[in-house]
Amino acid sequence: MVKVKLRFVCIFAFLLLLSCKEHVTTVDEYLETRFLELVSSSSKIVTTRYYEGVEYQGKWICGKELDSPYEYIGEYPSTRVYNQAGNLAVDVRLDPYLKKITEYVYVTPSSSDITEERHLSQQLDENIDYTLYYIRDSTGVLLSVENAKGEKDRWYEYDKNKVVEHDGDQRIEWNRIPGETETHSILTYGRYVTLQDGKLQYYENSLGKEELVIYDEFGNLSSDRIKYYDGESYFGDVSGTEESSYSYKDGKLNSAVRKKSHKWPSWDEYTTSVFSFNEHGDQVLEERRVVDTNENREVRYPAKVYRDEETFFFRDEYTYNKQGEWTQRITIVEHREILPIIITVREITYQ
Repeated sequence: MVKVKLRFVCIFAFLLLLSCKEHVTTVDEYLETRFLELVSSSSKIVTTRYYEGVEYQGKWICGKELDSPYEYIGEYPSTRVYNQAGNLAVDVRLDPYLKKITEYVYVTPSSSDITEERHLSQQLDENIDYTLYYIRDSTGVLLSVENAKGEKDRWYEYDKNKVVEHDGDQRIEWNRIPGETETHSILTYGRYVTLQDGKLQYYENSLGKEELVIYDEFGNLSSDRIKYYDGESYFGDVSGTEESSYSYKDGKLNSAVRKKSHKWPSWDEYTTSVFSFNEHGDQVLEERRVVDTNENREVRYPAKVYRDEETFFFRDEYTYNKQGEWTQRITIVEHREILPIIITVREITYQ
């Protein structure tokens, strides 16, 4: 009789433990419930799919659907739902290897200020569900972003024209000058000390990144510069710079130039990209020239001095709907190797 009672107590305790355990909503459960609610009250739904292009009678048509085209085009299949104010309400990443959902809740239906940010993801058998809360003062100024336990994901400091965001081990600083330019820089805590005489000064820790972004008086991105250093790389010390400049016509992005310099222990890589955009502000051409060389390195036997150059042309052709949004994009890559033609199809539904 004692054993029976003891067994009953153990089972009861186990069931009680299960009942107290917080339920984690899976991606599939979310799509069957909350997602449908957001869709019913949305203003626009955009579903993006990717296909391998097939030539038929002199035209490119959709062939095999690509579940994960990231390696070719740097994007994932997705569905994005926008609320009545035109703000993004939920972003569903449809990659079969990692299902991921991000939902945004705003202060008011017409506001662009976020108050909650919910994240769900599913990879293999692991399900993650957590919410971040945007903490603001009485005037609406953002103070911090915290989880349900009150632990800060990032927090902010304000001083006249300067805003400092603390994000993990990074310190992001914005400097705003009304009517002129805006800059921001990203510094990684404990990685390096400072920028002195235009050069990064590295000390004990061996990983650093500094980013400078400049906006013009109209709020358009004017230029950006990134410098980084990694002394913990598998290949040894790695450093580099990336600089970009942007030009506009009639308020829309017209052209851009990006230059990268990547220094490995035994060779250097230089990349120059020139971008062109159409009247909609969409990219139509990227000409990318890549040079790998060890000409500036000390070369020892049996290694030889080498220089390898290659040029890529990324051409994009668009089809637009009557609202001026593109519904199909054909990306053609011209290179010495044969690369697939990617056709991106966006199904846009207006509510």
